Amino acid sequence: MLDGVDSTTPAFKKFVADLLSRVDPFRPFGTELFNAIVRVSTGIAFEAVLFRVENGVVEVFLRRRSLDDTAYPGEWHAPGSFFRPREKNHDVAERLQSEFGAKLSQYNLVNSAPLPDDERCSGLSQIFLVQLDGFPRLDDWHGWFSVENLPENTIHSHRDIVIPLALSAFSQHLKSLEEVDF
Repeated sequence: MLDGVDSTTPAFKKFVADLLSRVDPFRPFGTELFNAIVRVSTGIAFEAVLFRVENGVVEVFLRRRSLDDTAYPGEWHAPGSFFRPREKNHDVAERLQSEFGAKLSQYNLVNSAPLPDDERCSGLSQIFLVQLDGFPRLDDWHGWFSVENLPENTIHSHRDIVIPLALSAFSQHLKSLEEVDF
């Protein structure tokens, strides 16, 4: 529709700005519009990392992205979401219920990390240790994995940044519990 249009002109930028002013910031954008907007801006992600210790092994709960997803199709990741305009932490935590299959009862910010090489945008991951009311869903798309043996197709930023930073905070939490006299 706009092939051959010079996107650097003030007229084009005004046209796009006018279109964007018609988008309701309080309603979901849909994948196509969200990806277009975040590509030219900075995204802030809420990364919800859930750990457990099972038979002495630290495991992390991961979710597999849909095979037709526009970003990282079929790859595993800690559940999370980009913040929408004017959202607070509790708003995103509420939306993440669908990824966990249970309500987030606690979420504590433990770190932040820039993600300049995300395939969708430059961004910042806010990394939260979470706890659930109940148990997470377990199926072919959701499961527990040893932090020492993540699936080969884990999103690289989660494997290299998000999960290690969250694991450091989780390890400190476990250590503090060992120091408490009951």
